[in-house]
Amino acid sequence: DLVHNAKQAQQRWSHWAPTAEKQDFDRRMIELETCLPKLVMGKAALIKAAGSKRDTNQTPVTAHSASPVAAIKPEATALPHFTGSQ
Repeated sequence: DLVHNAKQAQQRWSHWAPTAEKQDFDRRMIELETCLPKLVMGKAALIKAAGSKRDTNQTPVTAHSASPVAAIKPEATALPHFTGSQ
């Protein structure tokens, strides 16, 4: 998209631009076309790294970790009965 927009701008501009400026612009267009695949690959690598980082930060939820079970179950004990003051 970036290269396409630059080429359209170059076509509109080339009708009135000086020759020296046209040559400089053409050189820059060639540089842009050669750098574009590297930029796209770099963007894809950043997206992939961000996705893998997000995936590692999330803990997987399983049936066992969803509801913790107490290892020791305390037994209920009766409190002492008071019959008044002694």
